[in-house]
Amino acid sequence: MNFVPARDPGYRADFDAPVGGERAHARLGYEPLAAAEDIARAVAHALSFGPAFINTMADLDLLPLVLQAAGSPGARPSDADMEAMAGDRAMAPIFDDLAMIH
Repeated sequence: MNFVPARDPGYRADFDAPVGGERAHARLGYEPLAAAEDIARAVAHALSFGPAFINTMADLDLLPLVLQAAGSPGARPSDADMEAMAGDRAMAPIFDDLAMIH
C-alpha cells in the first residue's frame, strides 16, 4: 500500500475492504481498463508522445495485456476514438482533486 494515500481514511477503508463483487478493484482505488482493445488503444495513445513511460495497474491478470500492447503499439488513436472510449467507459482522472502541474 502506498503510504501517502494510505493516510486518507477513505482510501484505507477501500484498501482494507473485502475483494469481490462490485468492488473487485477496491484495493486499487480505481477501476482499470480490462478489455484488451481498450488497453491497446490507451497504451498506443500514451506511447505516441515520444519518449514516455506508462504506469501499469496493480492487477497482475491485466499486466500481460499492457506489456503486449507496449511491445507493439499501433498507430496513435484519433482524439475522437479516445473521447469515445472515455465516454463509453465513464473514465475520469484518478487524481481529479489535485491541481494540474504545468
